[in-house]
Amino acid sequence: MAKLGELTFRTCAGTPLAIAYRLPAADAEPLGDAWDAEADGMVVCPFVDHEDGLVFEMLCPYRVATAKVEDEYDTLATSQMTALLGTDGTDDEEGVGPLDAEVMQTFDLRELSPTLREHVAIALSDHLASEAVMSTREDTRLDRFRHPAFPDDVEVLLVSGGQSPFEEHVWATLEGPYHDDHVRDGLLFTATLLNEPGDDGSLGAGDTILVGLIAGSDDETPAGLLALPCDTEFGVTPTPEDYTRDADERVGGDLSLDIGATYFDEGMRSDGGHADECFREAERWYERSADMGNAQALCNLGYIHAYGRTGKVDLVRAASCFERAAGMGNAEACYRLADLLSSGKGMERDPERAMALYRKAYDIAKDDDYAAVRGSAALRLAEECERDVIANGGSHAQVLDLYVDAEMALEEAVEEGMGWYAGPLERARRGADRWASK
Repeated sequence: MAKLGELTFRTCAGTPLAIAYRLPAADAEPLGDAWDAEADGMVVCPFVDHEDGLVFEMLCPYRVATAKVEDEYDTLATSQMTALLGTDGTDDEEGVGPLDAEVMQTFDLRELSPTLREHVAIALSDHLASEAVMSTREDTRLDRFRHPAFPDDVEVLLVSGGQSPFEEHVWATLEGPYHDDHVRDGLLFTATLLNEPGDDGSLGAGDTILVGLIAGSDDETPAGLLALPCDTEFGVTPTPEDYTRDADERVGGDLSLDIGATYFDEGMRSDGGHADECFREAERWYERSADMGNAQALCNLGYIHAYGRTGKVDLVRAASCFERAAGMGNAEACYRLADLLSSGKGMERDPERAMALYRKAYDIAKDDDYAAVRGSAALRLAEECERDVIANGGSHAQVLDLYVDAEMALEEAVEEGMGWYAGPLERARRGADRWASK
């Protein structure tokens, strides 16, 4: 039999349990006739509370030998009160503490009496969390870093730079996802700092920080959680003054990538000498990130060379960057390299390899939350498949499905403020209309 303290919130939250734990006399006395003091067990229902962690609502006494649920003693029905089992409470007469109690039985809610079901529903309403908190609670990638008794609390590496750089492991309560134009959704979260960092007087318990997933072997297995002080001006992106190379290396160059993206975006919104200066800074930070093996930084360098942002257009260097990033599984680099192979610009023309790369790009991007990349990959593959079907025959349905997916994703990208995808979106719509009528 499992013990109560061995259960995780994922396996037990919301599921009524019978446990072999006799409520100590001192705890049973205030309940009076609302509790059977002779019962050697009880039925509890675990819930996750945002502040109190994993809590156990006491429903009624339970007789272990006969597996009898004594619902006539339901505390809500008999005394109009709810009570939590104190997990740090007193040992019972057998010397068993609450978390050491064996779980004797689990119940489907439908097995319980109407009064107990009502009790569970009322208790659940007492512990409801916001949608934002629930979305982080449902994210299994964070489970490795959660406190076992406080599922919304995670251990993070807090990093700060500047004149007094420091790194420290701290605990923070997750409050919800964080959305940033430069970062794919699902990678960042807002959190409330729980303990006072020892090395930084600017942060204290109760302050808001940003928490990001440190890249691991795959998207579902992050290597850790990194936290940064929440800067209202720059959002999640640290300034160059806040930058530390050690922290950047821990996240595979993501910090220098984000700084480079900030400069690049400013360059796109500027003109003249200031724009040139921004693009040169972006290139410098992207190169630093690329040296740490960051595929997106390599892809972004490819764009800088392809469009001549820091000088002349250099498609050969662009192709080299896209080639390296594509080899690392970057979907965007795959379809940009395919563009060059299809046109023969910057490298020898190779339509067959271009088609293979378009397919690879879509295979990677179709499960990606980043709508712009998925839509761009789907549109390119749709156009290539359309030409192939017209020339050689094939599946009309596949072409239509690709155009429809491209339309949906690019529409989302435009709605998110990326107006430069309006042209590709129109191409996707025309393609979908064209093939829907065939």
